[in-house]
Amino acid sequence: ERLKGRQIETRGWVVDRSGRGGLKAGQSRWMIALSHPAMLSL
Repeated sequence: ERLKGRQIETRGWVVDRSGRGGLKAGQSRWMIALSHPAMLSL
């Protein structure tokens, strides 16, 4: 909720999750894993 409506910049790899046995209901096809605070800029 803190980021809702704000512009953010991320750095990292985008993963297409559709090829890994399908997606569950409500899951997005694309995902970016943020594992370090330096990967996110507000």
